[in-house]
Amino acid sequence: MDIKEIYNNLTNVNIDNQKELWDARGKGYYGEYLVFCELYKQISGNCKILMNLDIPTRNGKTTEVDLLLIHETGIYVFEIKHYQGTIYGKDTDNTWTQYFNLSIR
Repeated sequence: MDIKEIYNNLTNVNIDNQKELWDARGKGYYGEYLVFCELYKQISGNCKILMNLDIPTRNGKTTEVDLLLIHETGIYVFEIKHYQGTIYGKDTDNTWTQYFNLSIR
Protein backbone atom coordinates (compact mmCIF):
# COMPACT_ATOMS: atom_id res chain seq x y z
CA MET A 1 0.00 0.00 0.00
CA ASP A 2 1.48 3.39 -0.96
CA ILE A 3 1.35 6.52 1.19
CA LYS A 4 -1.58 8.04 -0.74
CA GLU A 5 -3.68 4.94 -0.02
CA ILE A 6 -2.71 5.02 3.65
CA TYR A 7 -3.68 8.72 3.83
CA ASN A 8 -6.98 7.97 2.07
CA ASN A 9 -7.74 5.19 4.56
CA LEU A 10 -7.11 7.56 7.49
CA THR A 11 -9.01 10.55 6.12
CA ASN A 12 -11.33 9.28 3.38
CA VAL A 13 -9.77 12.01 1.19
CA ASN A 14 -8.38 11.29 -2.28
CA ILE A 15 -5.49 13.75 -2.37
CA ASP A 16 -5.17 13.62 -6.16
CA ASN A 17 -8.80 14.73 -6.54
CA GLN A 18 -8.26 17.53 -4.02
CA LYS A 19 -5.17 18.80 -5.85
CA GLU A 20 -7.20 18.98 -9.06
CA LEU A 21 -9.91 21.04 -7.37
CA TRP A 22 -7.28 23.25 -5.69
CA ASP A 23 -9.87 25.36 -3.90
CA ALA A 24 -9.37 26.49 -0.30
CA ARG A 25 -10.39 23.12 1.14
CA GLY A 26 -8.32 21.22 -1.42
CA LYS A 27 -5.27 23.28 -0.46
CA GLY A 28 -5.99 22.53 3.19
CA TYR A 29 -6.14 18.81 2.55
CA TYR A 30 -2.95 19.01 0.52
CA GLY A 31 -1.15 20.79 3.38
CA GLU A 32 -2.32 18.10 5.78
CA TYR A 33 -1.16 15.44 3.35
CA LEU A 34 2.33 16.98 3.13
CA VAL A 35 2.71 16.99 6.92
CA PHE A 36 1.35 13.44 7.13
CA CYS A 37 3.89 12.25 4.53
CA GLU A 38 6.82 13.78 6.41
CA LEU A 39 5.69 12.33 9.74
CA TYR A 40 5.03 8.94 8.19
CA LYS A 41 8.51 8.84 6.65
CA GLN A 42 10.42 10.29 9.61
CA ILE A 43 8.74 9.05 12.78
CA SER A 44 10.23 6.09 14.59
CA GLY A 45 9.06 4.17 17.62
CA ASN A 46 5.54 3.17 18.59
CA CYS A 47 2.92 5.62 17.39
CA LYS A 48 -0.59 6.11 16.07
CA ILE A 49 -1.68 8.92 13.74
CA LEU A 50 -5.29 10.10 13.79
CA MET A 51 -6.61 12.74 11.41
CA ASN A 52 -9.55 15.14 11.11
CA LEU A 53 -10.93 14.56 14.58
CA ASP A 54 -13.95 16.46 15.93
CA ILE A 55 -13.27 17.13 19.61
CA PRO A 56 -16.09 18.32 21.93
CA THR A 57 -15.54 21.67 23.66
CA ARG A 58 -16.87 22.95 26.99
CA ASN A 59 -19.57 25.05 25.30
CA GLY A 60 -21.15 22.02 23.64
CA LYS A 61 -19.64 22.67 20.22
CA THR A 62 -16.76 20.85 18.55
CA THR A 63 -13.36 21.83 17.23
CA GLU A 64 -11.43 19.99 14.57
CA VAL A 65 -7.92 18.64 15.10
CA ASP A 66 -6.13 18.16 11.78
CA LEU A 67 -3.63 15.58 12.99
CA LEU A 68 -3.08 13.89 16.35
CA LEU A 69 0.12 11.91 16.85
CA ILE A 70 0.11 9.55 19.82
CA HIS A 71 3.71 8.54 20.35
CA GLU A 72 5.67 6.81 23.08
CA THR A 73 7.22 10.24 23.87
CA GLY A 74 3.90 12.12 24.16
CA ILE A 75 0.76 13.34 22.44
CA TYR A 76 1.23 15.92 19.68
CA VAL A 77 -1.57 18.02 18.18
CA PHE A 78 -1.14 19.61 14.75
CA GLU A 79 -3.22 22.43 13.27
CA ILE A 80 -2.06 22.61 9.68
CA LYS A 81 -2.36 25.52 7.26
CA HIS A 82 -1.18 25.64 3.66
CA TYR A 83 -0.84 29.40 3.22
CA GLN A 84 1.51 31.46 1.13
CA GLY A 85 3.05 34.79 2.03
CA THR A 86 4.45 35.91 5.36
CA ILE A 87 2.38 35.22 8.45
CA TYR A 88 2.88 37.24 11.63
CA GLY A 89 1.52 36.22 15.00
CA LYS A 90 2.33 34.60 18.32
CA ASP A 91 0.74 31.55 19.86
CA THR A 92 -0.92 33.87 22.41
CA ASP A 93 -2.46 36.19 19.77
CA ASN A 94 -6.16 35.88 18.95
CA THR A 95 -5.52 36.69 15.30
CA TRP A 96 -2.57 36.41 12.95
CA THR A 97 -1.87 38.56 9.90
CA GLN A 98 -0.93 37.29 6.47
CA TYR A 99 0.95 39.49 3.99
CA PHE A 100 1.22 38.69 0.32
CA ASN A 101 4.12 39.83 -1.83
CA LEU A 102 2.20 41.12 -4.83
CA SER A 103 4.06 42.56 -7.76
CA ILE A 104 2.30 45.31 -9.69
CA ARG A 105 3.23 45.36 -13.35
